[in-house]
Amino acid sequence: MSVIWAILVALLVFICIVATAAGLPGNYAMMLVLPLFGWLTDFAWLGSRETAWLVGALLLGEVIEAVAGMIGASRARASRRTQWWTVGGGILGGLVGSAILPIVGSLVGLLAGVFTAAFISVLRERRDALQAREVAWSATVAQLVGTVTKLVIAVGVWVYLVAVLLMQAWQ
Repeated sequence: MSVIWAILVALLVFICIVATAAGLPGNYAMMLVLPLFGWLTDFAWLGSRETAWLVGALLLGEVIEAVAGMIGASRARASRRTQWWTVGGGILGGLVGSAILPIVGSLVGLLAGVFTAAFISVLRERRDALQAREVAWSATVAQLVGTVTKLVIAVGVWVYLVAVLLMQAWQ
């Protein structure tokens, strides 16, 4: 029975990665699936410490994605206000994008929201469209890098999980 649980968790986590790639909250789902799997198998396949490290890595990916736009705006010498606008714009853009075009729309909306929010904020502060565009592009590229980093971390967690499960199955 526990082999079935191991196969099921590997498939569920893979589905979560696909959801993450589509801009859905797949990492959060993984943060629930991994401890649940551990609890259901009495942490025989994946230890509690390993589970905590994997959940921590996923949480780190979420934090990186959340602050990536801020960091990009900051690197372009944007104000603190503009940096926070990028976060809000990304959240709003992701929600609107998901509503308009499910799956792909959340990523497109996230990036469009970051760009638009940074552009508007800098334009209101400095009345300089060139500077606003520079900050907006910097924030958007950083946001894309943050999102890809989150996805790479999620894939790394899945690869580690599958490796551990295969080693446990062989024993």
